[in-house]
Amino acid sequence: MLLPELDLCKMKMLKPILVLAIVACVAGPSRSQEYSLRTLMMVPPDTAEAQRVRIWIPIEHSASCKVTVGIVDSTGRPVRDIFEHTLAPGYYNLYWDKKDDSGAYVDSGTYTAVINDLCADERRETLTALYAPGELSAIIPAPSLAVSDSLKFRILVDSARVTCDILNRQNRLQQRAMSDSLFSRGNHVFTWQKDMPVSPGLYTARITIDGYTRLCPIRKLRRQY
Repeated sequence: MLLPELDLCKMKMLKPILVLAIVACVAGPSRSQEYSLRTLMMVPPDTAEAQRVRIWIPIEHSASCKVTVGIVDSTGRPVRDIFEHTLAPGYYNLYWDKKDDSGAYVDSGTYTAVINDLCADERRETLTALYAPGELSAIIPAPSLAVSDSLKFRILVDSARVTCDILNRQNRLQQRAMSDSLFSRGNHVFTWQKDMPVSPGLYTARITIDGYTRLCPIRKLRRQY
């Protein structure tokens, strides 16, 4: 079957549109995807814990490749769809927060990370979920870009003491935002109140609840004085 002839003027109009479509496809992950990737790449403060939940992803191709990572338990039952991104060539370390798809902590034990690199063979890595004293006192959901200067957390015990430090890009203390504050059981929201000039961008909230420390990204959108 013959294809209809295309008007040259229309082709000139289509060309920039096609270029824009191609750029959109190869430009990489969206802003929300980058934020999720940053969260997954944050190293737990405890070195031994970091090794137990680390997922290593080598992209040893000449071009970017789509990668998915899922967590399954010892019986092969899916626990968490943790990751789906197109990654540029390089080496990546991701860190599982020991939560399932509902946001609840999994039981202590051994799990498997199933890594599907569409440019290579499937890989599997063993992960271990262990809990330190105070770790199960609270849950901090993944942060949202919509409330980027806020951090939600849920206290699971009758009461817990909370300290929060804001770290800059060099992981140095920018501000002690909260010190040994007592919170009761339930949902809470911490909002970063900047008491000094702060440049826009991503920072790290180092939040300690009942002696257990977590690191979470937090964003400053515009300069405030």
